[in-house]
Amino acid sequence: MNKESYVKAVAKRLTCSKARQAEFVRDLESDIAAALSAGETWEQVESRMGDPRQVAQEFNEDLSEAERAAGKKRKRTKTIAIVAAVAVVMVAIIGAATWWVSPKTAPAGQSSHQTEQQVIERAQEVVALLDAGDYETLQSMSIDEMKVGLNAEMMEQAREITVPGVGEPMRFAGKVDGWYYALTVGVNVMLAWPLASFFADPAKEGAFISAVVCSLCLVLCDIFIIPTLLRNYVEFDGKGNLLIVFGFQKATYPVSKIRRLRETSNSLASLAASFDRIELRIGYEELMIAVKDKEEFFAEIERRCPQVEIVRRASVSKSR
Repeated sequence: MNKESYVKAVAKRLTCSKARQAEFVRDLESDIAAALSAGETWEQVESRMGDPRQVAQEFNEDLSEAERAAGKKRKRTKTIAIVAAVAVVMVAIIGAATWWVSPKTAPAGQSSHQTEQQVIERAQEVVALLDAGDYETLQSMSIDEMKVGLNAEMMEQAREITVPGVGEPMRFAGKVDGWYYALTVGVNVMLAWPLASFFADPAKEGAFISAVVCSLCLVLCDIFIIPTLLRNYVEFDGKGNLLIVFGFQKATYPVSKIRRLRETSNSLASLAASFDRIELRIGYEELMIAVKDKEEFFAEIERRCPQVEIVRRASVSKSR
């Protein structure tokens, strides 16, 4: 999680007035900037500050009753606005679907002076605009009474609800076990040994050919292994996709197609450098990954894709 995502994760859990929330966010950003200027890395700052949920909880516990009341009012207003934004999309979709399936004794869209195709195209336009984040155009399509509440923040949250898997970009570092490092070192030592023998005694019979073969093998192995140590992560791209990167291998899947996550120690070849793995069922495809912060990854999957089934080693649970 980068610093922008961290601040957003804290801010959205604050139960106070908008002004108090903005003030806290400014203070938090100022503290982070000061720490980075003092020489700390972002990883050190994040570790020291702790989980965003805990930071927000501690702040909320110290709020006055007046601030709590203001926070509840803001939450109610936000909920109403989100529902209104979702309604814009849903009305367009339902309207198109109704025209499509209802019996018609006259050309579709006659009462509104629109053809059936125009109604469908209008619904598709609304969904495309929401998916693309073109909130200004969406707002201009709304009636005057709805424009006040349909700001960019509210429609972004509506987008997260109506477009499965959409949310802020978030990256999870891949987990690498000690055995993987040991394997990397072992392979390099084993293949480098004939090279050392060649340089120690170049005249030895077969030493040159052995050195050439081992050199080629060493290069090929390191071309595959080293990148998996440097490029190993899973990322939500903010567009509804899950990006899996392992060395030179890269795969992208729609979050909405994820059906199941299962903890496993399966040793079969996979996009993972650890046996503490997560098996993903995406459509009819299965693959395995390993991330450092597994609990946070599970929570983020549940938030972005509520229908996903999560199977733990000790128990089986299905997200709410």
